[in-house]
Amino acid sequence: MLCLDRVTVGDEGDITTEDVRRTGMSPDELRASIAGEGTLLRIELRLAGDDPRIALRERLPEHAELEAIVARLARIDAACPTPWPTRYLQLNASRREAVRYSSALSAIRAEEVPSSADATNHMEPTSPFQ
Repeated sequence: MLCLDRVTVGDEGDITTEDVRRTGMSPDELRASIAGEGTLLRIELRLAGDDPRIALRERLPEHAELEAIVARLARIDAACPTPWPTRYLQLNASRREAVRYSSALSAIRAEEVPSSADATNHMEPTSPFQ
């Protein structure tokens, strides 16, 4: 888990030798990457802990959790012209391996898949406190 500590506006003259080293680029590569229009931002991140999704992958959900997931997917599917969220998950499960989103969607006929804006409109709001 990463924590965003600070974002500050900077100039090329603010870049230190240590900054260049941490990018993994040569000074010339870094200069080329920041050349042109735009604002140079220094973004400070730090490791804030383990990814909580790792712990979730290591345990099976309880029956009540599964029922809640199935109910939520049913609501999302019902709000879509075509129930693509459940179909996408079924394709992933049937392959028994990690499937990239794009390759799974190519297995579904293009006219069945809503645009990303349409899909977003059908998503339920989430809360970190659920």
